[in-house]
Amino acid sequence: MSSSGKVSLPGPLVVYGAYGKTGALIGKVAVERGHDVVLSGNDPDRLNRLAAELGVRGVAARLDQQTALRQLIRSAACVIHVAGPFATTFHPMLEACSAESVPYLDLNGELDVFRAIEAFVDRRPPTIPVLSGVGFVVQSWRTDSTSGSGLAAGHSPQHSQAESRPSSACPSENCGQCAEAQAFQL
Repeated sequence: MSSSGKVSLPGPLVVYGAYGKTGALIGKVAVERGHDVVLSGNDPDRLNRLAAELGVRGVAARLDQQTALRQLIRSAACVIHVAGPFATTFHPMLEACSAESVPYLDLNGELDVFRAIEAFVDRRPPTIPVLSGVGFVVQSWRTDSTSGSGLAAGHSPQHSQAESRPSSACPSENCGQCAEAQAFQL
């Protein structure tokens, strides 16, 4: 921790897939909390717009170009990988992180990817933290018999899947959807 009371990291947080909804939110919150952030992804136009908006560096990199990817992440404190579909994107990023000794985090929620990452780690035990599914929430769903709509267990019918903000109508204290707005504690 620095003398200002903020956590000081040994390098920037690299957010790969930064211009998607979740990546942009992670980047924004990290910047607001004073972290050094580098946004990345393979679309330079979308990346540059977001980097300019947040006032941080944006570096375009493709997952199929390991040399450039490894150069991008080499000095990072960690990579937060949010570019899906994870079934096709996790391996090149995890390979680069392993080679450069950079901690890997992703927001995967795909069972086959959890298994593939486990196999990767079993074949080649990493010297870095590998955290998959850091933003994944499991909810049980039921169908509202009157409307046919899917509701998370414990939710009121006023709380719909389409809502993008917490609902005061939701009585569940442990609602993953309602907690989403508060979940980013970088």
